[in-house]
Amino acid sequence: MNTYAIKRWAVAVTPGIFLAGVTTWFCSSVISLNPISESVVKNSIAAEYQRYHLSRTDLSPGQKANVLSAIQNIRIRSLTARGEPQRQLIVRVEVEPITAQPPGLSNILYYRLKYSSLTGWASEGRTTAENYYLSDFNRLYN
Repeated sequence: MNTYAIKRWAVAVTPGIFLAGVTTWFCSSVISLNPISESVVKNSIAAEYQRYHLSRTDLSPGQKANVLSAIQNIRIRSLTARGEPQRQLIVRVEVEPITAQPPGLSNILYYRLKYSSLTGWASEGRTTAENYYLSDFNRLYN
């Protein structure tokens, strides 16, 4: 009967090699977005800001108009995506702070985008950071 002896160095090295491979795969899965999908994300952010300010009762109509015009100046600091490029993406957006930003809303937002061959990219709304980072593992099971 043959017995295999596992060397101590193999026990120590094998998990390290596995973790290095997973880390490389995980870090290289960020997708760059085209300008059309960037505008979809920017419009979603603007719509969220507008909903908040239009529902406020402490502003006069003139003040609301000023705030709504400031919303058009939203600038995106960074934009990354994970997921399947021709199906569904989860986008991480870092927005530069502006005066029209609703209170309590973070500068880092996560959105889910879905692609259709008829309509192109469309936003399905906000999602969580967990979904962004785990979206690569969802690809394994779909």
